Amino acid sequence: MQGAVVARREAVDPLAMFFDPWWALAAPGRGGEVAVSVPAVAGIKVDVKEDAANFEVHADLPGFTKEEIKVEVGVDHTLHLSASHSDKKDERREEDGTRWHRVERSSAAVYRSLKLPLNADTTAIAASSKDGVLVVTIPKSHADAAGRRAVAVS
Repeated sequence: MQGAVVARREAVDPLAMFFDPWWALAAPGRGGEVAVSVPAVAGIKVDVKEDAANFEVHADLPGFTKEEIKVEVGVDHTLHLSASHSDKKDERREEDGTRWHRVERSSAAVYRSLKLPLNADTTAIAASSKDGVLVVTIPKSHADAAGRRAVAVS
């Protein structure tokens, strides 16, 4: 599909999981796109919009700070979004001769990759995060969809 952002997920045969090891579902060569190694429930929910000059990806990342968010672009025109954090709360107190001990740990990590169209300018991508929403702006390049551009002959 030309000029569209495609999620890097594959429709996996539901019976294949009983015959193949779990890691084989994410292995290349199964046909179509490579399956994402993170289940859909742990993925990042995104909205993608397009105007004449840009593609814009809005990703829901509630509870993550901008320091915990990672945005990368692969050489294969793939946008990788990830976020992770861990927290440890240690509460110890003494009350009426009784000691209370509580240590809680939590961690969270999410990942999503999107295949960008050929006319996306991957050298000028910008990202910002506010109120749990990551906004990634991807300008369109001036080359045509086949990656060609006119060269003046002198």
